[in-house]
Amino acid sequence: MVIYQCFKKIFIFSSILIVFLSPALHAEKAHLSKQQMWDAMCADVDHWTDGLGRPIDKKIKEVVIALNMSGIKTEASCEGHLKHGFPYPWVDIEVNPTGSEKMRQKLSEIDAQINQEEKMLEAKFPNTPSREWIAMPEAKKLRGLYKKRYDIDKSIVQIKIKSLEPLTKLLNQFYKSRKTSYDKTLAVQSSFLTRLQSIGTDTQHIRSEKEKSANLRSYQNEMNAFADFLKEQFMNSN
Repeated sequence: MVIYQCFKKIFIFSSILIVFLSPALHAEKAHLSKQQMWDAMCADVDHWTDGLGRPIDKKIKEVVIALNMSGIKTEASCEGHLKHGFPYPWVDIEVNPTGSEKMRQKLSEIDAQINQEEKMLEAKFPNTPSREWIAMPEAKKLRGLYKKRYDIDKSIVQIKIKSLEPLTKLLNQFYKSRKTSYDKTLAVQSSFLTRLQSIGTDTQHIRSEKEKSANLRSYQNEMNAFADFLKEQFMNSN
């Protein structure tokens, strides 16, 4: 079940209160123990729901809590299901690198221009396969647009990877002393989605139902082990 974590809108009146009360709030937070802070996050996560009002999956909740307490914000998650969705657990990481929104807006503008150029070439050369347009003199503008789109898309991916460095560092620390199979190893897919999942999960669809079920439990156990590691790191941090 996909979990889309919805945050409440902050009204102007609330913002004014925060301005005046923030010193007191910070002082109160400073006196909370690590366990109290952890329990507060657990209570908060219990109220997170998806678009249909369904609560977060129980078997993925611990790692979601642990990630957020480690400063890694999450956007969506699923414990994995054999009858629907994906047969493995996953967590989408929230990544909003500075400047990427403007880049995405520029991509949309370029895509509109590319679409216009392609339609023009299609109308002008109806009997020419589209794969041959790129070599034509008339496609010079289109080639330039393709190049611009590639460069911007590459920059977005690089910024995204940079912003995921804190999570990558935690994964490196986790696996420094943990031995597990390559199939079960957790990693982040950053080219399209910033999704944390085990490396071998993409092959679940070709496995037998018995293998899928066994691997689902193994993947869930790996997520829980990472959650335990993150909790220990948080509790022992200064």
